[in-house]
Amino acid sequence: MTRAPKVTIGLPVRNGARTLDRALTSLRAQTERDIEILVADNASTDETVAVAERHGAADPRVRIHRHPSNVGITANFEFVLRRARGRYFAWAAHDDVWDAAFLETLVGALEADGSAQSAMCATRRVTEDGRDVDEVRFVGARDAARPWWRLSLDVARGSPHHLFICGVHRTEFLRSLADPLPRVAAGDRLFALALVLSTPLAYRDELLYRREISDRDIRERYADEEIGQWWSSSFASLQAAAALGPYLVRSRTIPWWRKSFVPVLVVEFAARRIPLMGLLRRLRHTAGR
Repeated sequence: MTRAPKVTIGLPVRNGARTLDRALTSLRAQTERDIEILVADNASTDETVAVAERHGAADPRVRIHRHPSNVGITANFEFVLRRARGRYFAWAAHDDVWDAAFLETLVGALEADGSAQSAMCATRRVTEDGRDVDEVRFVGARDAARPWWRLSLDVARGSPHHLFICGVHRTEFLRSLADPLPRVAAGDRLFALALVLSTPLAYRDELLYRREISDRDIRERYADEEIGQWWSSSFASLQAAAALGPYLVRSRTIPWWRKSFVPVLVVEFAARRIPLMGLLRRLRHTAGR
């Protein structure tokens, strides 16, 4: 068996041929050279596999697995994490782009901070046609170094700290945290809450990541995927809120004494997403004045 790399990049993809070449080119250009790139094709019907194979032929660090049938987005994310051999791990999306220093900078942040299990940089968000939307930085009111209870409240209320999922993590920690990933609408928010309750976050205020966002509704974009079905449910927000408490309480990475804060987070999460809950919360605060 070949020597394990320092970093594994897991790239789950289905029908991503339009942008996959760009993504793999930027990942192969990382200044951190001790990497493997695991592309897990989820039964694509376009040229995704052909694009991946061209990169694999040019670079032995690119490993390709093809699922014979669609296993679902969430299961494919779990698959690449299970197959990771590196001490550090990063999920990659086929439509994003990374500065060459992305991995080296964030691995360095984790190696400089022994307590942090996850690290992220500033993010530029763009549309599918390349227009800038915004820059997300975790400084000032969004400072990622604030106490866990403050960060978790912010995530429950909709802050963009869920972007830390797109950063670099210590692999064994992430495996414990992501076993399993939540299977509801807004599952990334549930996962982000578990993350900020479990570990301090390392942050580098450098724009090293470009994230593409779609103008299309998630229900349309993923109409044939489980995530599209979750979001299409009339009770999507209620189901997510109902899943949050049990998901956090069952976590193996959240310290037991922080789990006492879970009811507060469930209320805040529900208040933002369920109109009646939000109204009751506002009435309660008004009555208390």
